[in-house]
Amino acid sequence: MASLRAGRFQQADYFFTTFAVNAEANTPIEEILKPEWWANVAMNLKPMDEIIVRAEDGAYRLHLFVENCGRTWAKVRFVSEPLIMQTLDTPEVSVGDGEFLVKWFGPHDRYCVLRASDKEKISKGHQTRDAAELWAKEHVKTIAPRPKAA
Repeated sequence: MASLRAGRFQQADYFFTTFAVNAEANTPIEEILKPEWWANVAMNLKPMDEIIVRAEDGAYRLHLFVENCGRTWAKVRFVSEPLIMQTLDTPEVSVGDGEFLVKWFGPHDRYCVLRASDKEKISKGHQTRDAAELWAKEHVKTIAPRPKAA
C-alpha cells in the first residue's frame, strides 16, 4: 500500500468550511434540520461543510454536516448526537405592574427585559437578574406620565 500523498494532507479549512450559528432561543432542533430553515444562508454553504449550532438560551449544541445544498436550501445531518444542555429554568419575573418581564436568555443575551405585551426584548446583556430588574424599574420611571403642574 502506498503512503499518503502530500497533496491530500492540508489544513481542514482548505477542504471545508466550519460555520457557527447562534440559533434563537426556543428554536426546536427539528426545525433546524429542515432544508428550508437554511434558505437565507444556503448560498454560502457547500456539500461537506460543517456547522456548529448553539441555542442562544444554552439549551443545546449541535454539530452538523452539509450533505447537499442549493441556493435556498441545505440538507444537513448530525455529525454526532446533539448535546442537550441543562437549561436554567428561570421563570419570567414581572416588573412595573406587569408591563415588563425579566428572563434569562442564555450566555449570549444573558438577562433580558421584555415588553410583556409582545415579548419584545427592549434591553439585554444584564449580568444578573437584579441588574435587569433595576434597569426595568428605572425604565418604568422614565416612561411614567409626569404629574401636571398646578
